[in-house]
Amino acid sequence: MSDHAPPLSPALFGLTDGDWLPVTSGESGALVFRDAGATRYAKCVPAADVAELTAERDRIAWFGGRDLPGPGCSTGAVPTPGPVC
Repeated sequence: MSDHAPPLSPALFGLTDGDWLPVTSGESGALVFRDAGATRYAKCVPAADVAELTAERDRIAWFGGRDLPGPGCSTGAVPTPGPVC
């Protein structure tokens, strides 16, 4: 994402339940938002990167099913065509 790109509203990605703030650090190249309480994060990718995001979600679910420490993934985090969260 370019440093000169206009800011994108989290609402464009369906994030309308609370205050979502952009996360400006990281290396994935995805648009990432966190809720104001920093308890939930949403990663948004273009359609071309859905398979990679799906694989990441599956790895998180695998770790979670083994009582290993790490992030969780909400049940609503299913990639869809277009902007994906």
